[in-house]
Amino acid sequence: MESKKLLVIGGGGYIGNHVVDEALRSGRKVAVLDIFYFGHDKLRRHADNPDLEIVTADIRTISIDVFKDVDEVISMAGISNDPSCDLLPEVTESTNLHGCIRVAKLAKEAGVKRFVDISSCSVYGRAEESICDEKSPTRPVSLYAR
Repeated sequence: MESKKLLVIGGGGYIGNHVVDEALRSGRKVAVLDIFYFGHDKLRRHADNPDLEIVTADIRTISIDVFKDVDEVISMAGISNDPSCDLLPEVTESTNLHGCIRVAKLAKEAGVKRFVDISSCSVYGRAEESICDEKSPTRPVSLYAR
């Protein structure tokens, strides 16, 4: 059986580009979906890699076609810092909340077998513990964290 693609949503970002590195290193076919607000620089080192497909698009408007031949998704799209989120709160909510929910629903509808959504430790806010996990209480202190 031929291996299908891993779709890394937000793969042009700070953490996403490292996920792409590891997936390509392991021999996976990878598609990156990102709006690339900050450019393509983090992925330029893979420009000639035939196992990498780049899709420049906004998660709020993509179609289900993006998930063709995709069996796994790692989603980490979003406007990713407090100042940017505070600048345009409506865009932040439509992207980070509604866009991410939309992507998950489209992936499910397309039959994607595995969907992983990655969040930020910002959701824990001023945590009482030095190490937090999924069971730790959340105390977001900004729009980005919420």
